[in-house]
Amino acid sequence: MKNRKTFMFFFTSILLIVSLVFSFFDKVLANGSEQQGEFFLKKDDPKNPLSIFRVPITNEIVKIAEQILEGHQNLSDHQKVIMFMNFMKDFDVGIGSNAYPETTIKERLGACGTFTNVLLALSATQGIEGRYVNLMNFPKGYGHTVAELKVNGKWSIYDPTYGVYYTDTPDNKVNPNVLSFWELRNGKGRDKNVVRIFMNNRRFEEQNQWATSAFIGPEIYEKANPAGPIGPDKVFKYPLFLDTRSKSVLTKKDLGIENQGSNYIGAASVNNIQEWTLTSLVPGNQYQFIIVPDWIGGELLGEEDNFRATARIVSGGEVTSGDSLTLSINQKPYQPWIIKFKAKKDKVNLLIEHPYRGPKFHYLNIKGYELKSISVPVNFRDIESHWAREDILELSRKSIVNGITNESFGPNLSITKAQFVSLLVRVLGINDVSNKKSYLKDINGQEWFAPEVRMALSKGLVKGDSAGYFYPNKPITRQEMAVMINNAVNYKEQDIAKKDGDIKTFKDSNSVASWAQESVERVVGLGIMQGVSNNIFAPLKNVTRAETSVVVNRFIEKFN
Repeated sequence: MKNRKTFMFFFTSILLIVSLVFSFFDKVLANGSEQQGEFFLKKDDPKNPLSIFRVPITNEIVKIAEQILEGHQNLSDHQKVIMFMNFMKDFDVGIGSNAYPETTIKERLGACGTFTNVLLALSATQGIEGRYVNLMNFPKGYGHTVAELKVNGKWSIYDPTYGVYYTDTPDNKVNPNVLSFWELRNGKGRDKNVVRIFMNNRRFEEQNQWATSAFIGPEIYEKANPAGPIGPDKVFKYPLFLDTRSKSVLTKKDLGIENQGSNYIGAASVNNIQEWTLTSLVPGNQYQFIIVPDWIGGELLGEEDNFRATARIVSGGEVTSGDSLTLSINQKPYQPWIIKFKAKKDKVNLLIEHPYRGPKFHYLNIKGYELKSISVPVNFRDIESHWAREDILELSRKSIVNGITNESFGPNLSITKAQFVSLLVRVLGINDVSNKKSYLKDINGQEWFAPEVRMALSKGLVKGDSAGYFYPNKPITRQEMAVMINNAVNYKEQDIAKKDGDIKTFKDSNSVASWAQESVERVVGLGIMQGVSNNIFAPLKNVTRAETSVVVNRFIEKFN
């Protein structure tokens, strides 16, 4: 397990990367950066690498750089950078009062974003050109920031957090060839003659091996997405995801590290565009992708009040309306941007773009997103007075369940194990088909449900009996459903929601198989399943389509 300090470091690092875009920039505009003293480089000077955050480099930073280098003559630019990184290696990890380099130095406290601020600012005082490089969504839900400095006439990556750089001339301590972002991106960090220089042993000891390998290994440069130098003129295309069944809504609280790039569209310190992957769609059906605006920000206000954006489908469907947005700052409250599209496949890739490329900031802050099916009237005549009618209609509107005909749902028909597994896989949004051959003796791989069963097996949702049989066409019993639902809860990693019920409250508790007792207690405690009547659980009773709809809807409401 990762220790708490490690987690907080990762969280702090990515939090600062994301929050710098707005909170830092807004504070500078509101308070005026002139309060920091006389400038070496003003906040909008193109030579100032911190200008993308509208932060000046003050003469105080110049004095600090001179103190660090005092007594050392004829240093190369590389040697100066190394001394600046060594200067920070005893700083603590955490969130400082603000992200100004002077504050980080004074408090001796920061994370990857603010450590990079300091290195870039100190290097700039020596005439060393520099820029930020962001490495996002690696590992999943995290990210990292490093500095790229022009040393020996070429761009070179230096990581001030860990004191790391990559070189193919490690014996040259004065002017080594330090690899650039693009060299690392293209896999050169794995070359046999390339050495990773690691100088910050303190942070190596404080963080565990997972932290070290994740943030300083070559993989982060190769797989982070998006990744590269940042600025209002440098487009970052963020991959984002919604699923009609497992996660169809993102609210304000979701627009953080787990959904990087979702909090705004436009040009700021990072120029954000978005590529959404929308899944669990029904080919031929109509959908709405809804973006809820919050406010327009930036420096074009007064010159260009409108914010413009466009939507286009890259693959899997076609936009039918709402392919462009124009918002004026004077037209509050802003109405949702509704993009209607027709799905041609079960997955659609939707690109949200804008025309702004800096140098001034112009962006739209977002409140939330929603993907939903355009309602098609459902008229199942056999559920008009049925006790499960609302649950059936809710799942039908979401295209999770279908009728047996256009006018009949068949609420009292039983459901097979294969049908329930397929339903559960769709609800969980699992779509990574396993290439492994199923070990189950009664599934040969040609059945319509074979891919879903393989996926369920690979995720631990189901397993065969001791003889290797699954009996896919057998009606599923209540205790078998309880086990699969419990496995789905574990798959969702909802440990905090664990509330065990007391199986002994059921008169027929002795009839529950030993292998199902823990699962029955779990799902009953969570309120996903209940007894059938009079404190009877009926573990061997076949589950009907109506009962399945109710259980699945409760699961969705509980965990989505």
